Amino acid sequence: MDFKDRPKLMTDSAKDFICSLPQQVKKEWLKGIDTNFHFDISGKTGGQFSVIAADEKLEVHEYFTGKPKCIISSKDVHFIKLLKGELNPVMALLTGKLKVSDQEEVIKHAKIFGLM
Repeated sequence: MDFKDRPKLMTDSAKDFICSLPQQVKKEWLKGIDTNFHFDISGKTGGQFSVIAADEKLEVHEYFTGKPKCIISSKDVHFIKLLKGELNPVMALLTGKLKVSDQEEVIKHAKIFGLM
């Protein structure tokens, strides 16, 4: 897979970035993927989101739905810094600025979500 056009951060809003994923993620990147991520982002540009990839489609819901394979929690400011490359993901995990319930699931799909 060629991820050179992976989702890019074009906003300082965690909500706007997550909600833009269906328009940014290419259908071919979703082939064979079946996952559900819950993003629990606190702060004024955050919210609770389910990002579901299945049947070569990506859906974002502005609420939790379904059983997640991974839950990602962060404050909106830390999440945006992570997306901008201003916050080291390992340090974010070690300092509690980012919480991830299943690191393998994140590593498997991080490029699709613009996290790497």
